Amino acid sequence: MGEDELTENEKEALARVVKFKEFTKGFWAPDSAREYADKINKEAGGPDAGQAPGAPKAADLAKPKSPPGSARASGAEEEDQEELPPFSPLIPEFWKQKCLAFGALHIVKFERILQSLFYLLFDFTREDICEHDTNKLSWKRCRKYFAAAGETSVYNKMNEYWPIGAKDKEFKEYQKLKFIKANVDNIDENDVDEFSMSLGKVYRWLLMALELRIEDVTNRRAAKEKEREFRADAIEREAERMERYENSLVEEREAFETK
Repeated sequence: MGEDELTENEKEALARVVKFKEFTKGFWAPDSAREYADKINKEAGGPDAGQAPGAPKAADLAKPKSPPGSARASGAEEEDQEELPPFSPLIPEFWKQKCLAFGALHIVKFERILQSLFYLLFDFTREDICEHDTNKLSWKRCRKYFAAAGETSVYNKMNEYWPIGAKDKEFKEYQKLKFIKANVDNIDENDVDEFSMSLGKVYRWLLMALELRIEDVTNRRAAKEKEREFRADAIEREAERMERYENSLVEEREAFETK
């Protein structure tokens, strides 16, 4: 099926999947990160050596600038900044580097976000990341997965997670979508950003993964229901056909015997 043959809903679903894949590259894309670093090294030389062409500087990340004469430049800077969408750079593994610093913290907030993330990734049980015999996250236990940068890191697990398709693994109750979604309900994204922008990006990745996963499960259930209905209808029609055949056979036999 070509792209032109897709329905609007299918095109929107495909766009969300592509967006999710691109978002994940901000946490894990070693090949792209190396290519980007090589490009920066080749273009280095000058006051902004090491800075990609068009890439925002550290000061720009903290405080977006506006051209002279804009509303922001005329004194309405803080008010307009609140209307700007969260900054999402296209630099490979940009958020991974920010999260590595987050992994060095000894005290964190919004533990339920991190707990839900680990549960969604399947590879972590309650005993791995929680206090003994409780459902309370132990940052001391799971901090190492944020501080690591290699294949044992949470970033690689995020890259390996794919929200589309059936999962043949047996889920514990707290690893199911219903529990995970309820665990992060009512957490305001702006509050998370105020505490840590990198954790805010992890939270948005988690929400996006949950949305895609729930949508996929719903669609597959609907498809299976349609298949069951189609099968039941086909069985019923076949039974009616056989009944008509038997009746016709009896009538023809009786007519033959009478003749």
